[in-house]
Amino acid sequence: MDLDTAAAWAEVFGLVTILGAAIYSWYQIKELRRSRDSTTAMSLAANFQNENFVVGLTAIMNMDFDKSKFKSGEEQENFKAFRAHFGDDWPKVMAATGASDSWAMTAPLSPTL
Repeated sequence: MDLDTAAAWAEVFGLVTILGAAIYSWYQIKELRRSRDSTTAMSLAANFQNENFVVGLTAIMNMDFDKSKFKSGEEQENFKAFRAHFGDDWPKVMAATGASDSWAMTAPLSPTL
């Protein structure tokens, strides 16, 4: 085998290696996305098993605010009015909003969800 033939075979071998790595990477990314979707679904299901989360979510969904109590630029007063609105359910509402933030962090960026 002369040097030109060996170099040609080395290029073919290199190309096959690069293509193989690209296909393997594509498959790994696909599996990672599938795993992340599954993890997010399990996290959501676990949250709905938590009584505080369900009460907080129900309070948020059924809220009817008096918008006159909230003023732009007065965050502390708005916070106090918000807390007074929910009363005893305040910690549960915060549990629900914290859980929804974690969903946003783990949710896939694909348009399928």
